Amino acid sequence: MPISRRSILRTASIAAPALSALRAGRESLAQGATSVATPASGQMSSRALLDALLATPVTTRLFPSDTPEMNVVEWIDESDTDLDGATGGVILQTGEDDNGNVMGPGVYIVHESPEMARAVFDIQLANDPGIATESILGFPGVITRIPGQVNPPGADVTSEEFPGSSLITIFAGPVIVSAIGDGGEPDANDVRALANLAGMLDHLRLVQAPGAA
Repeated sequence: MPISRRSILRTASIAAPALSALRAGRESLAQGATSVATPASGQMSSRALLDALLATPVTTRLFPSDTPEMNVVEWIDESDTDLDGATGGVILQTGEDDNGNVMGPGVYIVHESPEMARAVFDIQLANDPGIATESILGFPGVITRIPGQVNPPGADVTSEEFPGSSLITIFAGPVIVSAIGDGGEPDANDVRALANLAGMLDHLRLVQAPGAA
């Protein structure tokens, strides 16, 4: 199945528990941010980190409470340029929609080093003029709002419909993390994406903890 980081993921609508989960997770994320963003000597290699992400079930409670059960799936797609030069990718999958699109809160792309992840992040940013880097949960990142597509009633078209969404992309050490929120208004999508990012960063922290893998 063709996969694109900008379009593969679909999540449930915004819910009130997402806000409380986000508030609860900020302190934990702040405590773990340094070890995630700047891997110290002796930490696992990029291959070991990818294997650990694939082998570790998602147990963090920082995802919104209405998030369906997630499966950890390796992202393999030689045609997707987002994976160029990467050690590999990981999808947090909650299911598939009627068109076979993967559903879930986000993806991880693991690179050989923090420097490589930053270089790829900067290249992607250069391809999106007008989008500026900002601090998101303490990490350099960007928020991209993607317009939805809804076919007019009775229209004789075959194009796929999809809701508008917000995509947050940050880099944390050697990992580029992309979280998505959709199904609501732009502000609600932003909050959902931010809540999903909180869960994904905490899961990454747990995976990197000594003895986790």
